[in-house]
Amino acid sequence: MIVQAYDIGGTWIRSAIVEDGTIHSPSRIRERTEQDFIAQIKRISQQLGHADCISLAVPGPVKDGILLSAPPLGRKNPINIKEELASLGNNIILDNDVNAAAYAEIYSHFGHGQEGKGWNTFYVLTLSTGIGAGIVIDRKPRNGGEFGHNLVRPIQYQNQVCICGKTDCWCAFSSGK
Repeated sequence: MIVQAYDIGGTWIRSAIVEDGTIHSPSRIRERTEQDFIAQIKRISQQLGHADCISLAVPGPVKDGILLSAPPLGRKNPINIKEELASLGNNIILDNDVNAAAYAEIYSHFGHGQEGKGWNTFYVLTLSTGIGAGIVIDRKPRNGGEFGHNLVRPIQYQNQVCICGKTDCWCAFSSGK
């Protein structure tokens, strides 16, 4: 099976061709994320060539193929990514980026040091453009997601505005944005 794999971050889009579990280095593409990341995916898809499946990891909560919001991308409104990318094929897999990382730790050999292989319950925490958590309980991934938009209220730093529009989110104090 040939998969076009995309990691859509708040700063970069990374993409590659994965064929039967092998990442093909010559096919890796990395570029800065723009406002219209859907157009970028369509353009990159043409560069990568044929695929049986398209897999996208996105920085925000996902439900039924819809990215509900993505503060790192400046998106507050839902976008139906499966519908927007339908011209690329019907087999499109979409999930929150840290949930996808949690799946990788359990089910593939692409995890960092195979941390998830020896544990039944753990979490994957990302500290990047945003802050996210992928949660695994009894070897079953749970919906984690945008953990960084939980509020903290350290007295000396009150009223730090976050990219999501709220004040005093973890991301307002410690993420890349």
